[in-house]
Amino acid sequence: MRANSAVSGSCYRQGLGELSHWLEPRQLSLLIVDYESDSYYALIMENALVEQTLALAREAGVKILRFEDFALTQSEE
Repeated sequence: MRANSAVSGSCYRQGLGELSHWLEPRQLSLLIVDYESDSYYALIMENALVEQTLALAREAGVKILRFEDFALTQSEE
């Protein structure tokens, strides 16, 4: 999933937040790959695999955040 630059950051974060909430009862999580750019790359992951995925990402030097953690890092535009 990649953000279109014509879509405001606030609107896009709201949409990602709604998707994250929709995934919760389905035992799925929304993870964001943070390349520290203006693009958003998201993964939908089974909850049972999230911790292992985050650990492997840290080991590989890739910054992956749970959506909730990602949302806290975003400033309002």
